[in-house]
Order: sequence, then structure tokens, then C-alpha cells
Amino acid sequence: MKHTWRVTLVLAALFLASQLLGLFVLYNGSTVATDELGRPTLVYPGTVLGPTPDIQGVESLGFMLFSIALGTVFILLVIRSGKLGIWKAFFFVAAFFSIWAALGVLIDPTVALGIAIVAAALKVRARSVLIHNATEPFLYAGVALILVPILTVPWALAVLAIISVYDFWAVFKSKHMVTMAKGLQGSMAFAGLSVPYSKSGKIVGRYEETKGKKGESEPVTTAGLGGGDIAFPLIFTGTVIQAIVASGLPKLSAFLLTLILPAVLTITLVLMLWKASKNKFYPAMPVLSAGCLIGYLLVLAAASIV
Repeated sequence: MKHTWRVTLVLAALFLASQLLGLFVLYNGSTVATDELGRPTLVYPGTVLGPTPDIQGVESLGFMLFSIALGTVFILLVIRSGKLGIWKAFFFVAAFFSIWAALGVLIDPTVALGIAIVAAALKVRARSVLIHNATEPFLYAGVALILVPILTVPWALAVLAIISVYDFWAVFKSKHMVTMAKGLQGSMAFAGLSVPYSKSGKIVGRYEETKGKKGESEPVTTAGLGGGDIAFPLIFTGTVIQAIVASGLPKLSAFLLTLILPAVLTITLVLMLWKASKNKFYPAMPVLSAGCLIGYLLVLAAASIV
């Protein structure tokens, strides 16, 4: 088992909370309209950042893959140069806009702006585990608000397949994903959930060494899950909701029915961590993508009964 049961369940609970918060933001940021043929469709009017990008199909796939490739090259260059201050500035901006977009559909945009600035600054500066994990779900909710409207289920499945292959190659072959994880976690500006714990199994509240029972320093191990491992399943779930609404089911019913997906994904994550070995890096996306597919089939089966 990769981590203790306590740490594993805490990480799984944070993952589930991120998925549920993301769905809550998607629910509040969307409305049901009708297309030119009179069929129901789920639409996203836009966020505080502006209207949804007007791209679909292969263009949306290309946009996402290009963004991922560009971001990967940028991070590797920053790590290699040792200029983590550049990364922190970039991370602050990205975190700010994502959090602002998510909060902007839940509360007054001006209030959301102030909270987003403070939250992004704390993410970069504070070494608090609570602050980091409490703000993370809003990043993925904001990203989902932007990307879900430009995808459909088939294109989202294509994204999952490509990202899964890339994740496998980046962890086991090129190993640059491991390099990025280690380099960014040390900078305190990284996307992903993390639960640091001491050798004695105690979950610590700050990203630093802790003291053992006799007062000596204990090394800290971090149970983590990358940002993409949270964002891509959420985006896929969002596209499934769109498809169910298009089939004629009411918006609330579609969202409630699709809760099957985060439940299956959480179970999948726990099983993956249970089977994994200590002190080894694993690509989570191939396993979570399989969970997405299983959950999707269960949602389709449930929808046919409703």
C-alpha cells in the first residue's frame, strides 16, 4: 500500500470534495436553453473572465493539447533554470483567474475578486496544508467552467485517452512528470492535492519537517494527486451532464444522476493507492480514465431506467 489507510482516505475525501464542488459550480454557472431544432441544451453564459471560447470538436482538442504541451515545456525550463520566482508569478496569475471564475458564479463578482486575490497570494506564500487544499478545488472548478462547454463526450473521451498515454510515458519513460512534481512541490506553488505526513503516520499541517515523540526531526512524506488527475475527470463529468440534459432529462436530475461518476472515481482512486507500492511514482490518469469509462456506462444504464 502506498500510504496509510488514514492518509489514503483523507486524500480520497479531498478528491471527492473537489469533484463535488466542481459540479456545484458547473450547476450554478449553467442554464438550459433550446437549440435551433427546439432540443434542450446546457449552456454556459460565460464567467467573470468573459464569454466561453467559440471553438468545438477538433479545435477544442487541439487547444487543450497545445496548452498542456506549452505549459509542460515552460515548467521544465523554469525548473532547469532554477528561476522558481517566474513560476510562482505565473502560478499566482493562473490560480487567481481560476478561483475568480469559480467564485464569480456563486457570489458577487467584486467580492469574488477580492477573495481570489487573497487566496492566490496565500497559495504561493503560505506553507499551510489547509490553505493549499482548501483553495485547490476552486482552481479545477474554474478550469471546468471554461473547458466543459467546448467539449462533447466523444471529444472528452479522446482527451482522456491521449492524456492517459502521455501520463504513462511521462512517468515511466521520460520521467519528466516526476521531475516536475518534485521541483514544483518544493516551490510551494503547485497544482494538486497533497497530504504530508510524518514517519509516525501523523498528518502534518505545514510543508516542513515535524518533530517526533522524542523531539527529533522526522522526515515528511507527501501523498499527492496532480492537478490534471482532478481536472480531467471533472471536465469529463461535465460533458456527460451536457449529454444527459440534451437527452431531455431536467438539469437537476442530470446533475444528481451523474454523481455516480465521482463516486466511482473515488473508489477507483482508493483501489489504485491500495495496490500501489511505497516510494514509487505512478501515472494516475490511465486508472482514473478507466474509472471515468466505468462510471459513464453506469450513468447511461441508470439514465435508461429513469
